[in-house]
Amino acid sequence: MAARTRKKSRHSESSKSAGWIKKPVLHPNSVQSVGGLIKCLFGGMVLALLFSVPSRAAARYVSPAGSGTACSVGTPCLPSYAAASPGNGGPVQAGDAIHIVASGIVRADSFTFGPAGTSPGNMTLWTADPGVRIIFTSTTNPPPTINLPSYFQLDGVWLGGTRINNQ
Repeated sequence: MAARTRKKSRHSESSKSAGWIKKPVLHPNSVQSVGGLIKCLFGGMVLALLFSVPSRAAARYVSPAGSGTACSVGTPCLPSYAAASPGNGGPVQAGDAIHIVASGIVRADSFTFGPAGTSPGNMTLWTADPGVRIIFTSTTNPPPTINLPSYFQLDGVWLGGTRINNQ
């Protein structure tokens, strides 16, 4: 006696018993499928990383005639105080944006800008506000020695001095 083979239908037994209710067809890129959900989440993270702007820890304010230690809009501090701030317990920290709010001349034979940022996404920024012209020069007018830390951006600052002719 020959064994009978049963012909498989397009639908499973469970769909037959449910009265020909079709299972929903999930598109591979649909958020209804696990793979589609993962693709959407990953794509969103990539877009967020591409279009995100690095955030600054805080905005601080300096002026060549500054006298405060808060480095705030109302009482800007000296540039030298802001640059040395993390070492002396001041308010300026890595990743801050330091705004130079008044024009003037800063005289020092060497100047070390700071503090250093911690990564490309957490850079410290020193920037002259619009219309502000600040010049860093030495006490005897040759260009000063300027030291810049890692992960640091300097924008709108002039470095000056009298040209010295070598004889």
